[in-house]
Amino acid sequence: MLKYILLTTAIILTACNEGNPKKEVQKPVSTVQTNKTIVTTPSVIQNTVEETLLNYKSEAADYLKQSKRKRAGITYLNIAKLYDEGFNQLDSALVYTDSALAISQQVKDDLQIAHLYKYKGSINNKQQDYKAAQSNIKQAINFYKKKNYLRGVASAQHDLAQVYLNEGNYNQSEKQLSQALDFWKVKEDVRRIYSVNGLGVELYHKMGNLEKMNQLIDQNRELAKGEEIHSFMKNKFELVLRKLAVE
Repeated sequence: MLKYILLTTAIILTACNEGNPKKEVQKPVSTVQTNKTIVTTPSVIQNTVEETLLNYKSEAADYLKQSKRKRAGITYLNIAKLYDEGFNQLDSALVYTDSALAISQQVKDDLQIAHLYKYKGSINNKQQDYKAAQSNIKQAINFYKKKNYLRGVASAQHDLAQVYLNEGNYNQSEKQLSQALDFWKVKEDVRRIYSVNGLGVELYHKMGNLEKMNQLIDQNRELAKGEEIHSFMKNKFELVLRKLAVE
């Protein structure tokens, strides 16, 4: 998890409550080395994530003092992702996302504004605040269109379809998925098609349209034979099928 969190925050270079997250105190346990394999205990990982969070907060303050607002905004987003993915403190994640968004608005970075609205929508979705999620993702789509960044539009449509699915608005979910799928088919982006199909399987299962659901399952299993689909994508899709009790 730590590796994933740090990698996620590191690659986002476009860019709740204050204070350090409170966790249950665990007894410190040293790492154990067995047959040259080092086993790191959860408490060590916990401390490392908390240290990373403190470092990010310190860096953000330094960037602001140096008037490096874009860098501060990126760091705020990194903090938000740690609160989101590392601590599941979604209110705090929203606070820092809003701080990053305010900076992007000040420097008029429309593409980053789009990314941040899209990310806000993903947090709202986790909070089951579906109206807020829809509003923020639609804002993202508007800014992506303003920059003519159509890949961003299609990606946001996928996220919006997920929100509508969670809300139970299946017709709107299908509409957004269809638009996203049409774009990725034109681009021949196999991984994105595979991802959209996966969400489509969940949607049509909910709708009781087993014919369409099975068509998408067959398509994805055919796509999975190619090298473009990574093993973690295949595993994620198979987990969805098991959750739905689909063979």
